[in-house]
Amino acid sequence: MSELGLYAGWKRVRAITAADTALAATTLDSKPAGAFDIPVEWHRAKELMLCIAVDGADGDSNVLDLYAGANENEGPSLYVGRLTTTAGLMEVNTDPETLEASTDLDLFVDSITVTTDGWPSGLNVGPDNANDRMQVAYFDLLENRWLYVAGQTINSTKVTIFAKPLAAGS
Repeated sequence: MSELGLYAGWKRVRAITAADTALAATTLDSKPAGAFDIPVEWHRAKELMLCIAVDGADGDSNVLDLYAGANENEGPSLYVGRLTTTAGLMEVNTDPETLEASTDLDLFVDSITVTTDGWPSGLNVGPDNANDRMQVAYFDLLENRWLYVAGQTINSTKVTIFAKPLAAGS
């Protein structure tokens, strides 16, 4: 697969520079500020795939909580799960969304551990874990229309989450 094929279709979900204040129970009744609206053209996708890049160093560990929801004011938000990530040695030479030279990201996450799986069909991780290559996490959208990523523990200068759809049969 060419480098452009690997990156085609990625969208920036969120960039996190500090741990978020824990989401209050009242926040979970509707879409949190800063949530990523899943593009309409992705709604028929089977699954949503995430890749994570950091402005940081090899071995940086970060903890992220994922939430999803169907509509802006129709709660409650659904807890997808918690990911513990570790940066590897694969450099981010090309920004996954813009396909231009990356100036604000250093390394891709090469290790993702699902520390809490709250999703009915499972929160999954790709097969090439901790091998200094870009690792991915993915889950079935279950017709949800937004995604929110909350940073629980941030040890990198910045953690950026990207998403793209996986079509049925991918």
